[in-house]
Amino acid sequence: MKFDELVQDIETLLASGSPMSKSDGTSSVELEQIPQQVLFEIGRASLEIGQLRQLKTGDVLPVGGCFAPEVTIRVNDRIIGQGELIACGNEFMVRITRWYLSKNTA
Repeated sequence: MKFDELVQDIETLLASGSPMSKSDGTSSVELEQIPQQVLFEIGRASLEIGQLRQLKTGDVLPVGGCFAPEVTIRVNDRIIGQGELIACGNEFMVRITRWYLSKNTA
């Protein structure tokens, strides 16, 4: 998450009139409520720069033997867990198999 996005999220929380507002008009932000983008990494492929430059919308990239049901879960480029890719109807989901983020981690 970029700094500007973080500031915007904090300003949105402060302006929301949530229970975080104090009676004296000041506000505080609960870190637990600041949204973060979570990245689910399911595979990797190696391509030469020449191949990358030739790609266009609609092209299909092979993942070959690199694709596995294991999923790496990241926040801010840090690995916070591992999971497995599962299908549920028409959607894909991730079942957490290892979690590295403790409740005390800020």
